[in-house]
Amino acid sequence: IIFSLLVPSSFCCFPLASSLSLSFFPLHFPFSNLSAISLPSAFLCPAMSIRRAAGALVRKSPPGRAASIHSRLDDATANLCQIAGYTASGNLFRLSKLWESLPQDQHAAGTEVVLQNMAYNGIPRTMMALTTICEVGVKDKVVVSPFPSTAAQHAQYIKDGERVEKEVFGYKYKTFELQMRLLHPAFGSWAKGFLYGRLRARPGLSQKTRSLCELAAIGGQFVLPQFISGVMSCLTCRATLEEIRAVLDLTGEIWGKERQAMVDALWRDD
Repeated sequence: IIFSLLVPSSFCCFPLASSLSLSFFPLHFPFSNLSAISLPSAFLCPAMSIRRAAGALVRKSPPGRAASIHSRLDDATANLCQIAGYTASGNLFRLSKLWESLPQDQHAAGTEVVLQNMAYNGIPRTMMALTTICEVGVKDKVVVSPFPSTAAQHAQYIKDGERVEKEVFGYKYKTFELQMRLLHPAFGSWAKGFLYGRLRARPGLSQKTRSLCELAAIGGQFVLPQFISGVMSCLTCRATLEEIRAVLDLTGEIWGKERQAMVDALWRDD
């Protein structure tokens, strides 16, 4: 079975596949991003066995993981990715500690990251995370001006949703829309109008930063199609492989050592 990635990580419900093929991925990204580091073998080799990759936990993790993170990600992005991860994992204690030390000029962006969690972890954990950061203190938020009418609001969400889909999925965004409608007509409408039109299109964060935060939130859950989808959406949004590797290096801190080992087994820097 060749796994065809036609849906985002937020909605992936396909079974695990026995091999991967880059030709099916709905993205278009600049190959200049590949200059400093090669794509992981799990993504390059169509015959790469998922079982073999997931079982190869003896491979050595990158040395100096913490130093690697800060050399590849700026502090603001690293903070936002950790906020996304702690929100998704439900680690409210670490979330509160991180928020206490978060610069106030990052509060608006941090709140956006928590709100975005609704797309891939649902309302309950998002509510708990919002409650946690509000108890610590939120000094700034992104406020979107109201629309003049419900009809105008809906039309703008659809327009914004298509714009974001183009940025996240590249030239195959229409294929994604078709797949969502085939799953269920209402689901296709919700994906475009709500997930991408209302959540991902909100101001305050670039789609690149949003994709990196999403990867931090879903990487440790290790639903393989979802994981690969998250990586590919980061690349489509112009994230470098160094930045993606740095986000994946946060897996152990957010999700635990076993999940970090599983990520390392799939992503090889050599």
